[in-house]
Amino acid sequence: MAMNSEQANAFKAGSGIDPTVLNKFVMGFVLSVLFLWFAWSVLVVFRGWRAGKVTEQNALHFFISTAILVVFSVWMFAS
Repeated sequence: MAMNSEQANAFKAGSGIDPTVLNKFVMGFVLSVLFLWFAWSVLVVFRGWRAGKVTEQNALHFFISTAILVVFSVWMFAS
């Protein structure tokens, strides 16, 4: 739910930060953490697959599930 102008002015007066700037900062932080987690987890699964500890079916399931999670999160949080 979006703030009306009265609420936005009160938030800015109380915190000293514009709500839209704070929103963009928080969304950027959340998305950067999400993409860092995605890159780290892909690297871990790839190393496991290369070492023979992860099967191709498990790796494929992981990649598809993680890609769906990332796309859904970007759609929910960045829209």
